[in-house]
Amino acid sequence: MSTLELFETLARATWRTIRSAHRHHVQFGEDAITSYNLNALAGSGARNIGFEDDRATESHTGCDFELWLGSDRTGWRRYAVQAKKIQCGTGRYTRLAHVSGETPQIDVLDRYAQANNAIPLYCFYNYSHSRLALRRGRGVEQLGCSVTPSHVVRMALATRGARCFDYLHRQPETQPWRVLISEPGLYDTARQEHGFLAQTAIHPALPAALSRRRTATGPTFREDDDYCSAETCLFPRFVGAIQVEA
Repeated sequence: MSTLELFETLARATWRTIRSAHRHHVQFGEDAITSYNLNALAGSGARNIGFEDDRATESHTGCDFELWLGSDRTGWRRYAVQAKKIQCGTGRYTRLAHVSGETPQIDVLDRYAQANNAIPLYCFYNYSHSRLALRRGRGVEQLGCSVTPSHVVRMALATRGARCFDYLHRQPETQPWRVLISEPGLYDTARQEHGFLAQTAIHPALPAALSRRRTATGPTFREDDDYCSAETCLFPRFVGAIQVEA
């Protein structure tokens, strides 16, 4: 199975799992979905990795997870991702305006992404039976995992009644997360247009901590690692590095 096919399979599985959990009144949270998907991605190739960063606490989390996608030959894109799970009964993302301490979570995400040359995204875990979803037919299951740049979420937060599946998935920037593989440069321009970074989104190599993790087990991070910028003193909750050859 190719990496693209795996992203599609995980999106479909997420859609169906959220639907089933809703019907059976089973709690199935964002961390559980992220853990399952990251584990599947890490297990799909010998050079792939996925792990939970045990340094990340609620007050020291810059994003829910990071995805490094690329290869040593072509370079790596770093995505800083905030995950949000839909509330099936209302079709809303009830924690979209979450505040970390006294700072809106979206501000923390954007500052973290800018300091670490990452692309700030939201990843939505979905199931919906709205009219918009029904119009998409069977292909709607690919929205089980959808992504959008943080500036789209800012528009939703500033618009009455917009913190929901229908509004966010009417925006052209909101796409199934397979676009991270099929169209890897899709969000580079959007990030630059909204003032995040002037430099390239592509890192020539993985940080030392991730490179070590690909070849050895044991502690990943050392005191002298520069994985995250000292400007933020924040860490991702989960990290994955998935090799994707162009």
